[in-house]
Amino acid sequence: MTPGILYTYWDVLNQLEKSGVNLLELYDYQCDKAVKEETACMGIGVEPVDTSLFDVIPLAHHPLYAICSESHPLAQKTPLLFQIRKTNT
Repeated sequence: MTPGILYTYWDVLNQLEKSGVNLLELYDYQCDKAVKEETACMGIGVEPVDTSLFDVIPLAHHPLYAICSESHPLAQKTPLLFQIRKTNT
């Protein structure tokens, strides 16, 4: 699991641990490596670093927020829009 996931779903994941599931909090590349090397059965986190290695299923939508001081130039933008572009590598 990637950082933040454990905190967000603490109650549910705590019940899983009580039933014998081992949970680890890892960075994305560490999670990918653990699943690829079969030291983990599955991973829950952000999109894999190399999407060609795994079949992935989106579980939820978590918005991202831009946080800045009122004096920052971005604070004057309404709305602040981002466009995510996939690149072919």
